[in-house]
Amino acid sequence: MKGIKRGIVFLVMAFLPLSVPAQDLSVEDIYLQQSAEIQVVRDLSSDSGRDLKAIALEYIGEIINRGDADDEIRKILADLTMDGVRDQVRRNGRVMNNYPDLRIRAVDYLARMGTPEANTSLTKILTLAADQASAVEEDPSVVTAAIKGVARIGRTDDDGESLRVIYAVYWRYNTLKPDNALAMAVASAIDSFTEKGVKDEGSASVLMSIQSNYDYIKVVRDRAADALSNLRKL
Repeated sequence: MKGIKRGIVFLVMAFLPLSVPAQDLSVEDIYLQQSAEIQVVRDLSSDSGRDLKAIALEYIGEIINRGDADDEIRKILADLTMDGVRDQVRRNGRVMNNYPDLRIRAVDYLARMGTPEANTSLTKILTLAADQASAVEEDPSVVTAAIKGVARIGRTDDDGESLRVIYAVYWRYNTLKPDNALAMAVASAIDSFTEKGVKDEGSASVLMSIQSNYDYIKVVRDRAADALSNLRKL
């Protein structure tokens, strides 16, 4: 059954974008074609197997590259970021759909979309990661990617919520399991917001914590020191 599904999907994907020249399509035809594409991507992404999810992400990348990504694509990506952590498929007690590298790709695509809704999806990952009770996403590489994504979008109109959720993630990991890549991403994110003129009262304490914590390597502590210097100039 899976082989049949894969074959059908490949055929649909192969012919959807190329079946009719774009200039010959009506607005209704374009809408129907895009709807069919989204349905294919949704079916691929919902499969429990790794291969079809990876194909879905490749196709999403193409959709983003040509500027056709809409909120339906954002929702699919948001679901993929929770795949294997919140949304688990278990067999004999083992999680069968836990693919952190695919979650990172979904996070990166959300950052590339750059919409307020995409930012909300990324901050949800961080909010859950910061919650010691739920701790839905425990893989620091995925959390680090989400921090970078929030910094890349760089919203300055959310009353500092993006920064505050980054602080919360930092304090949790700093207490339980300091991670160099995550701390570096936090320092860089704060610096990125500083460049946009955002100065939040929590930034200095986070940066001073990183700078003075010898659990972190020197390059990370130096990055925090630079970010703190820039913050004090603001």
